[in-house]
Amino acid sequence: MRIIDDDGNDAKTGEFIIRGPNIMQGYVSSGKVDSPMTTDGFMKTGDIGYVDEDGYLFIVDRAKEMIKVKGQQVAPAELEAILITHPLVNDAAVCGVYNDHGTSEMPVAYIATAVEGHQEQQRLKEDILAHTNSKVARYKQITGGIHILEAIPRK
Repeated sequence: MRIIDDDGNDAKTGEFIIRGPNIMQGYVSSGKVDSPMTTDGFMKTGDIGYVDEDGYLFIVDRAKEMIKVKGQQVAPAELEAILITHPLVNDAAVCGVYNDHGTSEMPVAYIATAVEGHQEQQRLKEDILAHTNSKVARYKQITGGIHILEAIPRK
């Protein structure tokens, strides 16, 4: 693993790049390969962060903001703005996760709420999905699930 700046030079804070025998060589789409690889065989993760003096890795940002869902661009900020209009959502963050086939990203939501208890949280998740998904195009819907946190970590 290495950390690089925008110019591809080693840096203390920047994008994590990884290399190894189990790392993919790129994405295959419509017969062409769209490679996230550097010229020296490292894969760009899209995660921005640093490693502290004790060797712990900290991810603090993403290199790209948009979530790519089946070729369509989805802005996390749009979904976050809708999520926080729900009366039981105190804060929200949205990011993309790849589907099981690794062919497309899905929006996943992380919310902070005061609602406790498994059954109550499950009902809240269903209500929030209905609330949010009814306000956006199908490709923008939160298909990666909702995770409830005590608080959304902020810089």
